[in-house]
Amino acid sequence: MMKEAIFMLVIIGTFGYVFFLVRQLDRFLEKNRRLQMDAAKKKEPSCVILEGDLSEKEIINAVHRFQKKHQDMRIMLYDYTQIDLSKYTSSDMN
Repeated sequence: MMKEAIFMLVIIGTFGYVFFLVRQLDRFLEKNRRLQMDAAKKKEPSCVILEGDLSEKEIINAVHRFQKKHQDMRIMLYDYTQIDLSKYTSSDMN
């Protein structure tokens, strides 16, 4: 009878310890997920598409904002109805 009682206490203690470890792991993973989400939100785009219906001031402001964050930039103007850019890879656009 004493052996069974000790065995039950060991089993209950083991379950309690595993519950504690899993809870700590869950907290760690949640914190890590939030940090990754925040980092993804803060990541700046490497490409900006400006539509033709923007005013000159809006275009200039967008170019200046992009230029502040990306020193090596290239501006390319094209008519999407006449040129197909799908043949370019994403590395060409960076």
